[in-house]
Amino acid sequence: MVSERVRAVRLDDLPVLREIERAAGERYREFGLNRVADDEPASIEVLTEYVAGGRAWAAEDAGGAPVGYILVDAVDGAAHIEQVSVAPEHQGRGLGRALVERAARWAAGQGMGALTLTTFGHIPWNRPLYEHLGFRVLSDDELDPGLRSVRDAEAAHGLDPAWRVAMRRDLSQSRRTSGHTPVLVRRAEHQDVEEAAAVYVRSRAAAVPAIPPMVHDDQDTLGWFEGTVFSEHELWIAADDSGAVIGLMVLDGDFLDQLYVDPRHTGAGVGLDLLTVAKTLRPGGLQLWTFQSNQGARRFYERHGFVPVEWTDGLRNEERAPDVRYMWRPTQYPSGPG
Repeated sequence: MVSERVRAVRLDDLPVLREIERAAGERYREFGLNRVADDEPASIEVLTEYVAGGRAWAAEDAGGAPVGYILVDAVDGAAHIEQVSVAPEHQGRGLGRALVERAARWAAGQGMGALTLTTFGHIPWNRPLYEHLGFRVLSDDELDPGLRSVRDAEAAHGLDPAWRVAMRRDLSQSRRTSGHTPVLVRRAEHQDVEEAAAVYVRSRAAAVPAIPPMVHDDQDTLGWFEGTVFSEHELWIAADDSGAVIGLMVLDGDFLDQLYVDPRHTGAGVGLDLLTVAKTLRPGGLQLWTFQSNQGARRFYERHGFVPVEWTDGLRNEERAPDVRYMWRPTQYPSGPG
C-alpha cells in the first residue's frame, strides 16, 4: 500500500469529489440522519469556484485519484471548513487530519488566526475527532456574525441546531507549543518493517524499568516483525511529515497487540493518533494486555475508555511479569432526528 498525499483539487477531480461526498454521507443513516445522507453534494459550478479561489485540496491515492477532499471559506477573518469528506474505504488512516492540516497551513499563509467549522456534536467521528485535532466547542455568545449566519443557514436547510456545534482551533500556537506532531497513520509496507522494528526496540528500551527488558535481541526482533507481525497480523505505522516512522501498532483480530511511540516523540499525541485509528478499524471493541508495572500505559488506556478485566501473574508472557488485560467497547451515542 502506498500512502496518500494532499494536493490542490483539479477541475477533472470534481465529479469524483461529488461521489466521495455521497459515499461518505451514507454513514449518517446509522444515526437516523437520512436527510443528511440524501442531501445533494455541492454542484460542479460551486466546486469550480473553490478550485478557482485556491480553497480546495484533495487527498489522492497511489494512482492520483482523489479519495478525500476539503473546502475552505473565509468567515469572520478565520478559515472556515465548509466540507471535509473521505471515501469510506480510506477512512481511519489520518486523511481527514492531513486535509485539516493543509487547510491550517493555507490559513496561516493568509494571515488568518483560526480554523472554524460546524458539525454534529453527537456523532463519534465528528466532534470527538475535531477535539482531538485541537478544536473546541464555541458557546453561543462566542459566535461572530459570520459564523452565526452559517448556523442560521444550516437551520434553514433543515439541520436541527440542537444537534450542531460550532468549533474553533486557534492557529497562534506553534507545532512545538501545541504539543501535537502531525502524522499520517497508514498500513505498513514491507520497506517500513525494519524501521518499525527499530522504533519498537528503542521504545521498549526507553520504558525500562517500568516494563521488563526484552528477552530477544535486535536481530530476533526484526525477524519476528518480518515473519510474523507484518506477514500474519496488521502492522500500522505513524509517519511524520518527512515520512519517518515514529510510532507503530499491531492489530490481531480484536487485540491491540502492540502500540509503541519513538521515545523522541512521546507526549506529542502520536499514541492517541494510533489508538484513534485502531478504534475506527475495530468499531465493535478492542482488548489488549499491558504490564501491571507500566503505570503510564495503564493511565493512557484508562483515560481513553479501556477498563481492566483480568489480572495475571505473568506466567503466560515471555517476560514472566504480572500483566493486566484491558477492554474497550464503543460508547453508544443517541440517534439524531429522522
